[in-house]
Amino acid sequence: GSSASDHVTNVGTLNLTGVETGATVEYSTDGGHTWNTSFSAVEGLNDVQVRQTDIAGNTSSATSFSFTLDTSATAPGVALTTDSGSSASDHVTNVGTLNLTGVETGATVEYSIDGGHTWNTSFSAVEGLNDVQVRQTDIAGNTSDPTSFSFTLDTFAAAPGVALTTDSGSSASDHVTNVGTLNLSGVETGATVEYSTDGGHTWSTSFSATEGLNDVQIRQTDIAGNTSSATSFSFTLDTSATAPGVALTTDSGSSASDHVTNVGTLNLTGVETGATVEYSTDGGHTWNTSFSAVEGLNDVQVRQTDIAGNTSSATSFSFTLDTSAAAPGVALTVDSGSSASDHITNVGTLNLSGVETGAVVEYSTDGGHTWSTSFNATEGLNDVQVRQIDIAGNTSNPTSFSFTLDTSAAAPGVALTTDSGSSASDHVTNVGTLNLTGIET
Repeated sequence: GSSASDHVTNVGTLNLTGVETGATVEYSTDGGHTWNTSFSAVEGLNDVQVRQTDIAGNTSSATSFSFTLDTSATAPGVALTTDSGSSASDHVTNVGTLNLTGVETGATVEYSIDGGHTWNTSFSAVEGLNDVQVRQTDIAGNTSDPTSFSFTLDTFAAAPGVALTTDSGSSASDHVTNVGTLNLSGVETGATVEYSTDGGHTWSTSFSATEGLNDVQIRQTDIAGNTSSATSFSFTLDTSATAPGVALTTDSGSSASDHVTNVGTLNLTGVETGATVEYSTDGGHTWNTSFSAVEGLNDVQVRQTDIAGNTSSATSFSFTLDTSAAAPGVALTVDSGSSASDHITNVGTLNLSGVETGAVVEYSTDGGHTWSTSFNATEGLNDVQVRQIDIAGNTSNPTSFSFTLDTSAAAPGVALTTDSGSSASDHVTNVGTLNLTGIET
């Protein structure tokens, strides 16, 4: 054993000295009551008395001797000092020290990490799997059977990787999405994941994204009880897009609210930054990112798809594009007199045709320099231009028209063609024809 003088041994035989030749040696294990010529040590404490009777018949006094016979050492019990983490019995821990039981007082404990080939009196766990054997050698020199023990030392948890399950919309990397679930990577098997939305003050094992900006921190606590540093992640959850407002850029003409215009462009409001605007002119069957108005009635639907991929409901809008006005037809209301087409009349009003509903008619009598919404013919030659401005604000080309207003005829002068005879002024003649003057052409 560890000491040559502690009277603890794994060999239970005695070495006697001073025994005379031929003497008989006797042993007593009951305090001298009974004696035997042989002695067999028993496991544990042995109190023995030894005496000799020499050949002359003299019996010596007894020599008392005590020792402990210890012929075996039990294998020590081995466990983790702390089986940390989610389970107290899974042999996964962040504390790499062992708790030994059944080690005898004074025994030497040895450890082997190579299957028993080499042994050391100290043990330092390594990160990861540890296969260790533990034995003791007691003070009697007995070496126990080894106890095998396996455990995993895990002293660190990595911060998890965090991404969006789906970064929807126009960009797959802008962190704007209509799907508010997270994809975690690097989470250890059996680890507990926790989320914080208040900068790490409180933590929860579940996370529900809210509409708008989400600032979330994620950490994991592995089965060894190690809590990782937190991974911060920000994203915007956008699950809807509002229908855009639609109006005419310019509602031209006589009314600013009749949806009749000569400018076919639209003014959109409420379009989100980065959104894609689409137009449909067939009731929503097909959609295009551009729109060109056509002459006449336009029924258009407008929608937007925001950067998160949400498509709004469609806004319907109708308007009439009118980009031109025809020159009006101009004639006399009555072309009186001997000819119905000579533009000479005693009625100075005009008959206009082709004037659009709601249009404003204008007249010019100075070659187009000035215009008026009324016209009064003057006696004699009238050179007039007539144009219309429709409700869309289009001004037609002018129509030129000339006519003569003649509202009276002078009495003709009458004389004899020939006032024959002795007097040329006596109105007595032999020629009965008259000479008329002042007759209009």
